[in-house]
Amino acid sequence: MSKPIRVLIIEDNEDDAELLLRELKRGGYDAVYQLIETKEAMLQALDHYPWDIIFSDYSLPKFSGIAALEIFREKGLDIPFIILSGTIGEGTAVAAMKSGASDYLMKGSYARLVPAVERELRESEIRQEHRWSETVQSAFYVISKAANANMSFNDFFRLLHAVVSELMYSENFFVALYDTQLNQIHYPYFQNQYDDIPPPHEMEMGLIDYVLRNGKSLLVSQKDLQKLIEQGEVISISQRTMPKEWMGAILQGEKGPIGVLSIQNYLEDTRYSEKDLSILNFIADQAQLLIQRRWSEEQVRLANSELSLAYDSTLEGWSRALELRERETAGHSQRVVSLTMVLARNLGISEEELVHIRRGALLHDIGKMGIPDYILLKPGKLTEDEWNIMRQHPIYAYQLLSPIYYLAPALDIPYAHHERWDGSGYPRGIKGEDIPFAARIFAIIDVWDALISDRPYSPAWTKEDTKTHIESQSGKHFEPRIVDAFLKLIAETE
Repeated sequence: MSKPIRVLIIEDNEDDAELLLRELKRGGYDAVYQLIETKEAMLQALDHYPWDIIFSDYSLPKFSGIAALEIFREKGLDIPFIILSGTIGEGTAVAAMKSGASDYLMKGSYARLVPAVERELRESEIRQEHRWSETVQSAFYVISKAANANMSFNDFFRLLHAVVSELMYSENFFVALYDTQLNQIHYPYFQNQYDDIPPPHEMEMGLIDYVLRNGKSLLVSQKDLQKLIEQGEVISISQRTMPKEWMGAILQGEKGPIGVLSIQNYLEDTRYSEKDLSILNFIADQAQLLIQRRWSEEQVRLANSELSLAYDSTLEGWSRALELRERETAGHSQRVVSLTMVLARNLGISEEELVHIRRGALLHDIGKMGIPDYILLKPGKLTEDEWNIMRQHPIYAYQLLSPIYYLAPALDIPYAHHERWDGSGYPRGIKGEDIPFAARIFAIIDVWDALISDRPYSPAWTKEDTKTHIESQSGKHFEPRIVDAFLKLIAETE
């Protein structure tokens, strides 16, 4: 199956460009390309289309590869830029590389072309992913801090819009809130290039209403939207204001949806993905925390149950932010929380203690927020020095959570779930019953879920092999009594 690629070619010889495109096609790439040969054309092409890679002849009658590189640097682009020439010498090639070129190739000798393209695209993607994860992490801290500050709704929603804009195109962004008692939708924040803020209205047949009725976040293209209109699910929208894409994330309250965060896109060359929707869902989770707290404050007093819900919503947001950063462990936290709660009940843990165990399980890897991206996201094996840094994450968890009074009883799992029954674990090397009981329980669940789950560089084990491994670690990694209870639980659920 061919791989789509968007290619900008700076070249005055169509035959040379054709040879280049033919080689890309042989390498499995389906290229959408533009052929240009002047500075003005390059500026226009960069402003109007997102390119995956740029190829430039070193010398053109009205332009040059070095001049193109200067524009490339001024634009702050981080995509592969490969110089092509039939006469370039080694010294000139080195100078081009120092100026910012990713690689250089001799015209007519394209044996290295496809491997060079694959390498540069892969490295560019890794850099973009690292920047993206850092931005997500920064957004997580900004929103969490704002949600717990004395900030007005309007200021908070402006902040949300700014944060979303860092992560995706969002010129048209609005917040819709739903009053269940009045059955009325209103818009405390609304930015749209075509439409004015709608007046408050009862539940009708708009897209916001559709999402609220179904209780699910939604990403639709213009084609999908047209189908919903034809099916009578939503009312007709004028062609002038019909977006190319529409995305809405549910603000989920305790008893049901309380609103929607929405983005509308009218551009032809901008597309959203499921990853964008997951980011918007994460931000919606944080937004609903502040909204519900403010609504509760308006009722004079925040009940203990509501405060607990707000705390747990925050913890779930932290856990989700970490999963978004790590990418390869999506869903891990929720799975281990559920199984840990069942095993803990079977072992006689009280309901009061289970509250703290659930919080600790949710935050078991929160200390990884302090691990640098080049280690946390490294695709290959870690060096010993890198492992030493990675093993600090339980300590980082303790430093992060210990100042928070209500989380003190939940610290056992984040701080001690890598300790081992025989004392060979970390970070403190404690053993036996010196390891907190909650951490001893969770350690088995964590290993179980990690081994039976597919990861990019570690295929899943079978459940039988995983049970055999856990049984073999009884008295070593795990407490024997807990191993027996866990294996019994797994047998009962199969």
